[in-house]
Amino acid sequence: GSGLSKGRRIEVERQRYGSQILDIVAGSAHALLTCPDIEEAVGRSLAILGKGAGVDRVYLFENHRDPDTGEMLASQRFEWSRDGLASQKDNPLLINAPYRDFFLRWQRDLPAGRVIKGLVRNFPDGEREFLSAQGILSLLVVPVRIEGRFWGFFGFDDCHEGKEWTQDEESILVAAAGNIVNAIERKRVEDSLLKKEALYRNLFENASIGMFQATLEGGFLRLNKAFAVMLGYESPEELMAAVTDAATQLHADPGDRTGILAALERQEWFYAEQPY
Repeated sequence: GSGLSKGRRIEVERQRYGSQILDIVAGSAHALLTCPDIEEAVGRSLAILGKGAGVDRVYLFENHRDPDTGEMLASQRFEWSRDGLASQKDNPLLINAPYRDFFLRWQRDLPAGRVIKGLVRNFPDGEREFLSAQGILSLLVVPVRIEGRFWGFFGFDDCHEGKEWTQDEESILVAAAGNIVNAIERKRVEDSLLKKEALYRNLFENASIGMFQATLEGGFLRLNKAFAVMLGYESPEELMAAVTDAATQLHADPGDRTGILAALERQEWFYAEQPY
């Protein structure tokens, strides 16, 4: 009886803790989805993970290349630390840090997708001395891969109890790390598209030649001022209000438009000039 009862209590506790960790990851993901500012969103997400996992510091390093030598570097991009614990956010040693200066085991295992975890007292001598000097008792360092590329790594530091990480915790926190990095990359793609759209809009609107976009049915989507002036109007808005059917009102010969549409059906783009 008592042995079985104890075993059952341990299993119930393990399931309860596993459920708690899942709730933490869900909260972290929710922060990423609901906060429009990516810096604030990641900060909130790291805080939820750190507090929920009972650690003292959570940090994210991103890999990049030295523009001159091509050497692999890592820089800390985000960090959360428990109140009262010295932050490493502005530590210059954690910016543009060459991988050759990392521990040999980390150089080997992280790019290969292997996790670094455990009690610092059991780590190799060099690692143990360096990490202990920062007050770290145990840690979990998770490599992050995006589309097969070694993007960087997440770290979770415990400075107060010597936490031993379970396989369930490791798996769930790996997933959480992936969520955060995906959100960062998604935001970068969105920002890049917005910049390209702004550049295109500026070129389109300020071009010295007349340009317009229209639907296949003949309705205007957009046009620039040069095009409006070419047709005797003072503004794009004035032209769009006056010309409601490009198919019949723009072309001197409506058959020209028929030829253009036929060409577009055969290929994705088509070049033509038409004097006005």
